[in-house]
Amino acid sequence: IGLVYEEDIQELRSLVNHIPNALFTAQALCILNPSFGEASALVGGADADLIIDNMLIDIKTVKDYAIKPNDFQQLIGYYVLYKLSGIEQYPKTQIDKLAIYFSRYGHLEVFQIDDIINQHTFPEFSNWFQKRAQRRS
Repeated sequence: IGLVYEEDIQELRSLVNHIPNALFTAQALCILNPSFGEASALVGGADADLIIDNMLIDIKTVKDYAIKPNDFQQLIGYYVLYKLSGIEQYPKTQIDKLAIYFSRYGHLEVFQIDDIINQHTFPEFSNWFQKRAQRRS
């Protein structure tokens, strides 16, 4: 603590300069580190990075621009937790998009819920998710 490296400062400045302001400007709602009420406890206290309006965003600062299975599964997990308990302190929040922001590339990859979630089979998946999470805790 107390040591500051110039290359770290430059990297942080670069990350900030890549942020596309138009994509990160809320019209009505911006929540930092939203948690999912009681459902968060199912997985050890999960909270997401950011919600802007109706989009839940996970921020990745990684070397390679690639959507990895674990990253996508994490988003789906957040969505399940949201559906189980909502967003703590913001119960009327509606999520209809999930996204990964690749901070080193200034790129926001957006997924429409209707394109990635089958609403007919989702309740069964959600039940499986809950049971699986309860077994692990």
